[in-house]
Amino acid sequence: MQERYNSQTYAAIDIGTNSIHLVVAEVAENGAIKILDSDKIILRLGDALNNNQCFDKKTIDNIIKSIKSLKQIAEIHKPILRCVATHAVREAKNNAELIAKTFKETGINIEIVDGLEEARLISLGIKTAFPFEDKNFLSVDIGGGSTEFIIASKDEIEFASSLKLGAVTLTKQILRQDKNYYENFTKLENHINDHLMPLKNEIQGIKFHKAIASSGTAKSLAFIDIKLKNNKSSHQGIEGYILSEKSIEKIYKKLFTLKTVKKIRDEFTLDTNRAEIILAGCSILMGVTKLFSVKNWYVSTYGLREGLVIDTHQRQILNELGSWTDVRWKNVKHLGKKFYIDEEHATRVLKLATNIFKQLEVLLNNHPPLIEYLDNQEILEFAAWLHECGKYISFPKFQKHSQYIIQNSRLMGFTQREKEYISLVARFHRKGVATQSKAECQQLEEEQVSKINYLSGILRIATILSRTRRDIIADIKICLRDNCLHFMIQPAYEGVLPVVELQRFIRKAKDIKKSLGVSYEIIAEFMNKD
Repeated sequence: MQERYNSQTYAAIDIGTNSIHLVVAEVAENGAIKILDSDKIILRLGDALNNNQCFDKKTIDNIIKSIKSLKQIAEIHKPILRCVATHAVREAKNNAELIAKTFKETGINIEIVDGLEEARLISLGIKTAFPFEDKNFLSVDIGGGSTEFIIASKDEIEFASSLKLGAVTLTKQILRQDKNYYENFTKLENHINDHLMPLKNEIQGIKFHKAIASSGTAKSLAFIDIKLKNNKSSHQGIEGYILSEKSIEKIYKKLFTLKTVKKIRDEFTLDTNRAEIILAGCSILMGVTKLFSVKNWYVSTYGLREGLVIDTHQRQILNELGSWTDVRWKNVKHLGKKFYIDEEHATRVLKLATNIFKQLEVLLNNHPPLIEYLDNQEILEFAAWLHECGKYISFPKFQKHSQYIIQNSRLMGFTQREKEYISLVARFHRKGVATQSKAECQQLEEEQVSKINYLSGILRIATILSRTRRDIIADIKICLRDNCLHFMIQPAYEGVLPVVELQRFIRKAKDIKKSLGVSYEIIAEFMNKD
């Protein structure tokens, strides 16, 4: 587990397709952030993926070396540190190897985020730099491997999407063959338009007040625009810079005319890595500008990393159910509604599971969290709410359907690993336990599998004690005596005993013991209401 320091200072490492970035920042009580330090290392991971979509040993070693270097810079400020990975690592088939080796050598857990979560984090970062009040804004971030879109207000997300359109990947796949340059460029434009067109129907009727571009591409285009206009503003002073539709068209034509990386680099004093991919990036922004009918883009230097800082801060101090600051619960509840879960039953199971968890945590000596930023209780609560969502597909083996839905859902606020943990707890709350030999758990360490079983065991108890789907249990008291875990069940109503629940608990006692991973015998009995 990573050591925690000053609760107001945070570091965010972003492993992107083009570069690995670091930002260190303080978060004020009002949510404003103060940047203390930043750095980046260009690795071009999009190019490093081989034909099998894997990173070779040298690339993995370079990533780890870079993370170590950035961690040393961050540690000066003694922050809470998080590290996320986006498109290139998402696409790498051996990303589990990278994650395991990085954690072993640096103590840092790489959290892979999907495109929607990446978009949400970017919007969080942007909102710290722009005052939006209650008006919608469009945020677009053109990365090396993907482009993220989000339309949101100060408190609500109206639309979010992620497309596999990136400046690095498109340059690699389409533009790199100079002898077919014009043919390739036409192919690039068509490719971008084909990928953008489906968004047209999705965004129909959604309005926005302001458009924000927040990527390295946007910052470079602003810098080029400054150069073309002979503006004396510096490259560092482009926060809020207005990049008009006409300016983008002018830059687009100029880059197309210059054609070669050397000419683009020399003309605008860009570094070689940016000069090589700026034409593809500009082409994407041009297509997006036309699609959304944007007249002016406001350029933001804030984005994913700053959003990760804010998200980490919120996870530390804010856990209000269903609020914007806890977007996770909002999206979990939305997913539950989508699959018509019984919310009354989910509430009952969640309440019982949380009660049991807290008592066992004391009796069994405080089981440590699975991961740093989503602890055992949170995983259990999310799984308790969604454990029956698979019934929408079919009742037989619904726990397996629940696992699939949760793990493959568009849940903003969660990393891929977090969704995996929640889905597995829902999966193994009935019929069997998790083992490393099972396909669902082959990427997990033995300790992680044990924690999955422990939490799913608690969820199993909660669902057993809700078997008749009635509020007939007032309370549960758990004690440890004579090498037995005693579950003392208090009926809610005099003369109405939860007999079905108790009988099922007794029948499943061996399964519960196995899931919890304890040596104690499991005993359940009634206690008097008094």
